[in-house]
Amino acid sequence: TFIRNINSNLTSIPHNPPRLRKDSIRKIIDYMNENYSRNISCSELSSLIKTNKFTLIRAFKIETGKTPYEYLLDLKLEKAKKMLEDNIYSITEISLMCGFSSHSHFTSTFKRKTGQSPTSYKANLNL
Repeated sequence: TFIRNINSNLTSIPHNPPRLRKDSIRKIIDYMNENYSRNISCSELSSLIKTNKFTLIRAFKIETGKTPYEYLLDLKLEKAKKMLEDNIYSITEISLMCGFSSHSHFTSTFKRKTGQSPTSYKANLNL
């Protein structure tokens, strides 16, 4: 009975982080797709759906399995892969068009995430 009394006197505190509505997450993803070439901040994204950036990050990760930064980086790399496949632009042009700060940053990020350099990726497409 002692435990029962303690349990009944405790207030219920939810342990789940706040969830944003799915349409808010969709709005963020759509915004990223339209603006991936720019330097988008979490503050910018959170103001878009009128929440704080910590709530945004937690809810976004719950919904997508990635932080907004990780999601945006993967999006940029997918766009870059498509551009490499199209074989219209140079790797430097692609790095700038996808919003990377420099050719070297793009190359190192691409290699870290895909296991090969953009040049190798492009060369392997022609096999």
